[in-house]
Amino acid sequence: MTDPVQRLAAADANAALAKQRLSRTLGVLQERLNPSRLARDAASDVLDVGNVAADKARRHPGALAGVVAVAGLLLGRHRVLALFTGRPRAASRARPANLPEQPQRNLS
Repeated sequence: MTDPVQRLAAADANAALAKQRLSRTLGVLQERLNPSRLARDAASDVLDVGNVAADKARRHPGALAGVVAVAGLLLGRHRVLALFTGRPRAASRARPANLPEQPQRNLS
């Protein structure tokens, strides 16, 4: 059996080491979770992704033009469809007869 005083001293030493490790870990976490550092890292990541995308666009301009064309057709699909079917777009249709005319505002 060991002396209770020695066991207490060993426990105190272990507690001090654990406290140091915890303090070091908290310091690292505070540095990693610092808002300005997080913002800086995010901005750096966005810049890196943008540079990679710009590099790929320079190397493959045809693919980029295709993607832009598909996106344009997707966004303007109703207008394109109206061109080919001869139907007026929903925004340019006449107002139904049962809706009253809106009064004009006098801006003078």
